[in-house]
Amino acid sequence: MKLSVIIPYYNGEQWIACCLNSLLRQDLAPEEYEIIVVDDGSTHSIDTLMSYVERHPNIHYLHQTNQKHAAARNYGMTIAKGDYLFFCDCDDYVADNVFGRLCDIAIGEQADVLLFNVCRSEENETGLVAKRDFDNKASFENGLAYISQPPYGFRIESPILVRRSMLEEEHLCFDPLMFNCEDYLFSLQLMQVAGKVVKVDVDVYYYVQHPSSWVHSAGIANNRNEVINCRLTYIKYLHKTRLELAAGKRVSEGCLDAMSHAEARDTVIYLCNHLQYSSIKENKEYIGELRSLGFYPIAHRIVAYDWIRRLINIYPLWMVLCCFYHLLPLPVRDGIVKAIRKE
Repeated sequence: MKLSVIIPYYNGEQWIACCLNSLLRQDLAPEEYEIIVVDDGSTHSIDTLMSYVERHPNIHYLHQTNQKHAAARNYGMTIAKGDYLFFCDCDDYVADNVFGRLCDIAIGEQADVLLFNVCRSEENETGLVAKRDFDNKASFENGLAYISQPPYGFRIESPILVRRSMLEEEHLCFDPLMFNCEDYLFSLQLMQVAGKVVKVDVDVYYYVQHPSSWVHSAGIANNRNEVINCRLTYIKYLHKTRLELAAGKRVSEGCLDAMSHAEARDTVIYLCNHLQYSSIKENKEYIGELRSLGFYPIAHRIVAYDWIRRLINIYPLWMVLCCFYHLLPLPVRDGIVKAIRKE
């Protein structure tokens, strides 16, 4: 079997049909790939999901009880049979007829990791123009060599093709204690051990921003700060890894600079998320913790929206913004939120 698609699922009744339909419109025969849906204890109807399971032999249903996305992905990995794994969220979708070509490229190149374009869109957005240049690809000796290439975006999200046997050999999985940013932590760990990496200029994955995404969800409301703080866990790990790689002189300056950029960018996002959802007292505490860790002021310039980083570094002004954020005109608040998403 060429491919296993793993989908964590929780109360996704209104989106799962779109997701599964896109996964079924592929240039692979049903026996060449499987779709594994891991239900994390949904409290809403799963009738739509089960109708697909009943009609399509290559769609498999698993159940666990409220262990979050990371554990759901790990559960799916334990039964996956595909040579390559692909992780997909139940409220997103993929382009038609791409999996066959992607698998052929990954197998032909003997790649540990195959990367492609991840597109972001608002709910119900239409008219998107897709890139499908399968011949436009770049190869890298290993994961750290890929990180070193500008632009230093560095963050690699979970919609990738990754060789299953490599994950098993390295005993690599998602951290089940991470409620957020588990993709980023996994990707950082993955790129430290991955051999050949191939990137193709093809729009494959469509990440859809829904009004009911986790930051708006009632189910997350009581532990939003805990969820947001998962990003700080990732930043700490990223910082520690960068120092270790620098001390061992194992990587290029470009790789270290890419990781410094990622630290700065995610620190900005971390503080902007707290700006929206935390009290002034809590925001002071978060700045204090970052200062004690050496992460504040944020020294490294970021590629986009560096004005937010400069604003955050002016401590009195940032505290004033924390006090009056919810009194700002809606367009200003929306601008900050959109800047965070694009980063």
